[in-house]
Amino acid sequence: MMRKANAADHWQCLLDDRVTEALIAGYRSHEFQPHFHRTFAIGLALAGDHALWCGGRTWHVRRGDVMVIPPGVVHTGVGSGTGQWAIAMVFPPAPAMPAIDPSHRGAVLHHPKLGPGLLDAFRRLLLGDASAGNELVELAGRSAVQVSSAIRASPPAVDQRMRDVRTVLDSSRDLVRMAHVAARVGLHPVYLAKMFSGTYGIGPYAYWAAGRIETARELLRSGIGPTELSHRLGFADQSHFTRTFRRLVGVAPGQYRDALHSRSSHGRVDRLLTLS
Repeated sequence: MMRKANAADHWQCLLDDRVTEALIAGYRSHEFQPHFHRTFAIGLALAGDHALWCGGRTWHVRRGDVMVIPPGVVHTGVGSGTGQWAIAMVFPPAPAMPAIDPSHRGAVLHHPKLGPGLLDAFRRLLLGDASAGNELVELAGRSAVQVSSAIRASPPAVDQRMRDVRTVLDSSRDLVRMAHVAARVGLHPVYLAKMFSGTYGIGPYAYWAAGRIETARELLRSGIGPTELSHRLGFADQSHFTRTFRRLVGVAPGQYRDALHSRSSHGRVDRLLTLS
């Protein structure tokens, strides 16, 4: 039986001297808060139904569906109803992926070959097959191309002031005061927050925190311990960092770090992969 919201298993595979993270997880009640990734996020729905809000629209995801989320696209995920849901995700770095339409904001598709292919590659990765990681990235690339060619949209118009605010937040280790940022772009702080949320689907503070959590994942993958990160990343304290990490990633930082550096197979993960 799948564990609850914090049941997630991660491990590493090396691709072209860069680390790609793979995730297989089961959830019952977890609701992911708005966040983004600096890499692509390519996923396969293993069990149950869930709602994926991505790129300004809601997708209803069912078992066997393939999810494609480009870098920087804000998204959320939550189970539909009271049942369990499970996903397998791979996060290939952009240089390992084909170029796609820059207007692409993410999508979900049901493909007769890509879904089963991803499932088989995840199963082999769990068993330690050295070729499975490369195959996952190849299938991820094909999924991105398939979605990009099938679903086209006009690039969203973004006010230059919002681009400037996003740049400030991306480059800030410590939380910036919105009053200072608002003054720089000539807006009232309240209006800036409303305009930023309307543009990107996430508030300025939540955006800053999501970026800090992305950096935390990168540092944890490099072997740095969780207790070193809260102050280093600008959070008020360790508990604040841990709460934010859990809301966006689905597990606590220590669980994430331990799973990354352990390739042991867990029975609950085996069961998730046999549900499809």
